[in-house]
Order: sequence, then C-alpha cells, then structure tokens
Amino acid sequence: MNKKEYKSISFKSGNERAEFYDDRLNFHVYVMTIWLSKQIKEKYNKDIWIIVTEVFRTREEQRRIYGENTEDVSPHEWWNAVDISVHNLIHVGIDPDELVRLVNKHWKYGHGKYKCAIRHDVGKGDHIHLQAYPGTTKFVDKELHRRGKEESI
Repeated sequence: MNKKEYKSISFKSGNERAEFYDDRLNFHVYVMTIWLSKQIKEKYNKDIWIIVTEVFRTREEQRRIYGENTEDVSPHEWWNAVDISVHNLIHVGIDPDELVRLVNKHWKYGHGKYKCAIRHDVGKGDHIHLQAYPGTTKFVDKELHRRGKEESI
C-alpha cells in the first residue's frame, strides 16, 4: 500500500518520517493522525503542523523507558501507535486534552477498555499517544454515533 505524504505533519527526525509512511504502520493510526491534523485546522482555524515524535519502538527501547522488568508490550512494538508532541499545540492555545476527547469521541479502539488517544508522559515528554487495533473503527457522523453505528476503515 502506498501511503500519501501529508503536508501538515512534521517529524522529530527522518526516522519517524520513514516509519510513519512505512507499510507496517497500522493503517488506522496513519488515517487517525491525518484526520486529527485536519480537525485541528478546521476546528481551530489554525494551520499548525502535528509533530510526530515516535512511531516504532523495539523491545529494548520499551524496557529502557519502562524498566527492565516490564512485561508491558507497547503498541509501538507492533506498529500500532504514533506519538504527537503537545508543546507546539499548547503554544498556540490548543488544549491537547480536548484533542484526546475529540479522537475518542470519533474513534473506537475495538478491544477491551482501551482508548484510541491518551495524553501522557512516560519520560520522553508530554505527548498525545494515538493507537489502533485491527478492530478500530471511526464513527461516521454524530447521528450514526448516537445510534452506535460505526464504519470500519
């Protein structure tokens, strides 16, 4: 699958750029990131770039962040997550917590109690963590959302 470059997304480095457009990245996360960028432009009337700071993470990197004894497996290890910096968003008056609520209002993770978006800092800086699962869905519109009908992407 050829992923199209999107102009309102910037990257911490060339590594993150290559990983974001890599076919191994979960397509739901790719679409969700672009969708969020478009929502920022429409909702806030701001042409600000989303800055992707993390895509893929190895098991070793996961252990460096969470400790050697961690049994937690990160969605980053499976190409199912993207981290977005909040600093440039806060700088122009955009509330990252509002963006997290917006994503979770329109996207359903599809597995257990998990959400598609969370805001946290695990020692690598405050960021929005977007994640998807094979069963992730996007609500089509408010009316369908109210009725609980979903569209799988």
